[in-house]
Amino acid sequence: MFSAHDKDVLRRLVAQQAEIAALQDETEEAFQLSINLLARAAEVHDTNTASHVLRVNEYSYFIAAKLGMPKEFCAEIRYSAQLHDVGKIGIPDAILQKKGKLDEAEFDQMKTHTLRGAETIQAALNKHPGAEFLAMARDIARSHHERYDGDGYPDGLAGLKRTVAKLHEAGIL
Repeated sequence: MFSAHDKDVLRRLVAQQAEIAALQDETEEAFQLSINLLARAAEVHDTNTASHVLRVNEYSYFIAAKLGMPKEFCAEIRYSAQLHDVGKIGIPDAILQKKGKLDEAEFDQMKTHTLRGAETIQAALNKHPGAEFLAMARDIARSHHERYDGDGYPDGLAGLKRTVAKLHEAGIL
């Protein structure tokens, strides 16, 4: 039914497909490594938060799973959450490493890490619009210090307004 040439072409196509799949796996692994390295770079000078990024990843994943979110969402939030403090790269070491409470000016400067992180991730998203998980990472970086009572930063979102906004941004609503 198939000629020897047809069989040869088919064998080569199958081999190429396997090679493409292997390259995609390598690319995904390199991508995950890059994200992890960037996240770890954000905390390298912040001696007060050792392994914080890893804990946030796992908490985010656990909460999403417990809420019954789809597996793809759970995996995406695990990647995205690790970039929540990437804006700390722009915060002076003297603030990141300070023992004791920050004064008001230092705390104001520390609070900028949410906006710096969101801006950094948005710049990457602008260059790579297909990297959809970056939108979630950007939103997490910006809003991870918001509080239900509205006393958080940078936007002071409160209660249901914040919850609905975050669910909408995450594509849940």
